[in-house]
Amino acid sequence: MRKRISSWVELFQSLKEAFIGVVQAEVDSLRVDLELSTRRLVRAIGLAAAAIFVIFWAIGVVVFLLIQVASLWLPPWAATLVVLALLVIACVALVAAARASLQQIEPPKAMIRRHIQESMDWWEDEVVPASDVENKASLPAGVIPPERDQESP
Repeated sequence: MRKRISSWVELFQSLKEAFIGVVQAEVDSLRVDLELSTRRLVRAIGLAAAAIFVIFWAIGVVVFLLIQVASLWLPPWAATLVVLALLVIACVALVAAARASLQQIEPPKAMIRRHIQESMDWWEDEVVPASDVENKASLPAGVIPPERDQESP
């Protein structure tokens, strides 16, 4: 009997060691993936910053070009005002689009509540009715199942 217990203990110890090994391997794999993703993210952010730097100066050159082209038909001060007005109109349109986009963002608290409610609805619509059918099927013949209280909406 003593030998049988020790074999069970050894079995559970080896199971524990195997589980710890699997968890450790998963943690190591996750760490390597996160390090790789972090390096890629830092590189992408650096490239995006460089692109923004270049775009900033390119926009200035385009504005200068627009002013020069418009000054072929208008005095330089009028050409500058026309380009400025176009840029202000574009800025107002972009701000309006950004505000509309921001208003469509669901707050985190509301999002969590919605997900929980969807899960609860799924549970009540899919799982509970299925378990009721199984419970009714397992009742002896002639036994009436107790009715569940229905919540009013």
